[in-house]
Amino acid sequence: MSQENEFREIAVGFFTAILVNIVGSISFGLIAGLFSSLQLPQISTLFLFLTFGIGLSQLVYIIPIAVRFARRRQWGRMKGVIIGAVFTALLNGGCFLALGMLRF
Repeated sequence: MSQENEFREIAVGFFTAILVNIVGSISFGLIAGLFSSLQLPQISTLFLFLTFGIGLSQLVYIIPIAVRFARRRQWGRMKGVIIGAVFTALLNGGCFLALGMLRF
């Protein structure tokens, strides 16, 4: 496999992870709003945490995607998905850290 082709596969995997994270965040936010309107604050709070804690909740859907690419032997895409997940987790953790420091 050429370097250019592997870079393209890694980029496809990276943007797949970012797109899935965006869809997951929107879905969790909509579900939180639905449970909030149904007067179920505990469940609404859980989904609200999943929306803003996307760094941890992405493990539910990123790991199966990475495993699927590994089984298909699409190593470049698998690497890209893992890089995208780590990027999202670090970005999310940094935002939580910054917000936590603003509170004190």
